[in-house]
Amino acid sequence: MDYTYFQNEKGNFTAKKLPTAKGKFISIKDESDQADFQDEIKEHKPRTIDEFITGYGYYYDDSTIYDVDLETFEEAIQKNKGNWLGDKKWLSTYWAELLDYVIDLEDGGVTFKNDWSLVSDIDAEELISTGLFQFSKSFTAAQWKVMLKKNKVNALRQLAEELEINADQKKEPLVNELTKVALKQSEKINTEIVHLQVSIKPMAELKESLKWAVDTYINDIQQALKSFDYPKMYIKAVWEHINPYNNKTHLGKLVSQEIKNIENSNSLGAPINNQESWIDAKTKHTLKPAIKIAFEYTNQENEATRRELRLDAIMFENGLTYFYGFCYLANATRTFRADRIEKDIAIVETGELISVEQLIKQQLEGLNNHSNENPLAKSVIQKANAQNKEKSSLFNNNQKQSPTNNQAPQKPSKSSVIVGWLLGLAAIGGAGSNFENKEFFAGMMCFFAIFLVIPPILNKLNAKNKKMAEEKGAISSNLTQKSANIFGLILILIAAFIGS
Repeated sequence: MDYTYFQNEKGNFTAKKLPTAKGKFISIKDESDQADFQDEIKEHKPRTIDEFITGYGYYYDDSTIYDVDLETFEEAIQKNKGNWLGDKKWLSTYWAELLDYVIDLEDGGVTFKNDWSLVSDIDAEELISTGLFQFSKSFTAAQWKVMLKKNKVNALRQLAEELEINADQKKEPLVNELTKVALKQSEKINTEIVHLQVSIKPMAELKESLKWAVDTYINDIQQALKSFDYPKMYIKAVWEHINPYNNKTHLGKLVSQEIKNIENSNSLGAPINNQESWIDAKTKHTLKPAIKIAFEYTNQENEATRRELRLDAIMFENGLTYFYGFCYLANATRTFRADRIEKDIAIVETGELISVEQLIKQQLEGLNNHSNENPLAKSVIQKANAQNKEKSSLFNNNQKQSPTNNQAPQKPSKSSVIVGWLLGLAAIGGAGSNFENKEFFAGMMCFFAIFLVIPPILNKLNAKNKKMAEEKGAISSNLTQKSANIFGLILILIAAFIGS
């Protein structure tokens, strides 16, 4: 790939979108969010094309990072853009009828129903006029029942009287009686009284026409992608955008094969530099295993966001510390400057709150305390220790000071959990007794105590509180089992006083 595309007139690199891929009738646009990558370029300032190539591949390392816009097969058929259907424009003209009665597009696939389909007279006339459908007025028992059930019971009774059948029946047995007559003597069914349909089935030529349309669509995307040497992951994102996830259909098989070809390829714009990142590899500390953290982050534009990150590595460069990993908000890999993290960091698995400095220190100590086959490990520790000696923290001098919380919340003790269960059972008994005595207020207090003190319910309340807080971009604090027991006991005592 010619990465000079990303350079401006001054030779500086930018995070502009990829050029639009254009085929005969379809265009493919890159609608990816470039803001975070632009921040990375501004911070790291790649000086050579090799540095940018490495950084680009490091950042766009997954097809989900790209946002692609192009017409799906169905949209292309319906719009008939650029008259690409040629003498098969009837596919677009009759698409609604095809979609309803002939083509199964579930999951985005393209297949034909093999069985006969019941179609209204009006639709059948249009479809049959194409000369691509077989039609029949000979129906199976199941089809007769379907058609007769669509008629009102008064019409069925009128038909029954004409055929000298007992008309004083409910709809279901009446349909059964009329079906028996229809199977033997269909000509006796008066279509002026009851409405019937036509049974149609697609012919082989129709199936071949649709197969041709799918092949034309796939070929046009292939040709459009050849208009520029697009990165491997972008090409994969294009095919995933239209992937019907149904490998049994013709379209599904073709798209799945394209994705498989990309996954097995080492070319197509993949990064050609072997460096681990545009940050010096010697300063990168890979965490094994990674940990999931949550924090509030302010970027260089002073925009604050709440982030959840799978922390894969801690990196150091020019006196600054960076957190690298998969960001769940961006749904992609991201790099964050540690000095721009506000307040404390939450360890998602345990709910523990820890300062940024403590987290870095813990991870570096963990690297020291166990053998690591990575030959870069020693240099990581040495450089980090040198930075610690030179500064009181791992951040630069213009860092915003963040409050720390050294006392991480502990897991509830066994005694607290036991007390919680006992109080929960007492609250259940109190609620039942108070409701039975019509002391509704006291009963409700016991009811609330149940939700506070029983450990599993308390855990669910804390989890829900955390989720709501994260949606609002705030940090939640858990209610401890000990505090919940105290509050619950107070509620139970008050309820007992009221109830007595």
